[in-house]
Amino acid sequence: KTTQWFKTQFPNATISEVDASNGGTGSGWGVFRIEKDLLSKSPDIIFIEFIINDCYERTAVEETKRNIESMYKRIYKANPYADIVMVYTTDLGFKGLNNPWIDANNYVANHYGVAAVDVGLALKQKIDAGDGVWSDYLVDYAHPNDRGYSVYSDAVCSYLNTSLITKSPPVGLKKHSVPNPLGTNLLLDTQIINASGISLNQSTNWSVINTSNWYEFDNLILSSTKENSSLVTSFEGFYLGLLLEQNTSAVATNIEITVDGNIVNENLSLYRTSANRTYMMICNNLSSGTHELTIKNVSGKRFNLAAVMVAK
Repeated sequence: KTTQWFKTQFPNATISEVDASNGGTGSGWGVFRIEKDLLSKSPDIIFIEFIINDCYERTAVEETKRNIESMYKRIYKANPYADIVMVYTTDLGFKGLNNPWIDANNYVANHYGVAAVDVGLALKQKIDAGDGVWSDYLVDYAHPNDRGYSVYSDAVCSYLNTSLITKSPPVGLKKHSVPNPLGTNLLLDTQIINASGISLNQSTNWSVINTSNWYEFDNLILSSTKENSSLVTSFEGFYLGLLLEQNTSAVATNIEITVDGNIVNENLSLYRTSANRTYMMICNNLSSGTHELTIKNVSGKRFNLAAVMVAK
């Protein structure tokens, strides 16, 4: 419906839509996907929404701020004329109010002069006005049905109409003035290293296997089923994360992770991204340079590693 609004309002323009979403994932994974899934398509206007999944993954609000600011920086570097619109959804827990991840997003958005549309609040206001109850708009705890999506898209289109139609349109494109960063150690130079990019020369009892669950990595992942088998690899950067085909309890009890010889299990931030996918932030303040990562399968239960994520 939003894409159709653009086509209706600007019939002489070529309008195309890029769906760079990845269901059930938060900003921690999004900031690593942004180059391949979004910026490579050269978008002119970008809608960003990670409110609910950052909540469900219990992403620390300071991490949310860093992830969102990192996205802004990378978007403006790729195209300083691009416009960004934050979109804030809701669920039956928040019901349009008091979401601390909205506050975190707004903190960064306000600094960069980025607009935000609180579609969750729009839905709350509609219900408060007597137009139905929450179950009329949601199919479950968080996902809208067609009626709910219609409210969301109406709120976005209303904002667009006010910004682009009612107000005097700008003459030509405007290059955004990017302010000084709010945070440090922003994730501006990231890399996703999948199974095909990890050498097993120093590893014991790990192998590359085929799976149908990781199309984005050509369905190749690393797997171990032997007790005390170790994967040893090096990486360069201050930030390290892992993407796993495991649930969080299995990771916490069956695996020993060391960086430069130091066990870091107690520092893990585990985020369930979707189904059996788990994103782990291991370290985010390492010294610059090359580091050694060792993953030991202590229990011998199956452990599947989809990718290593680093930021320099």
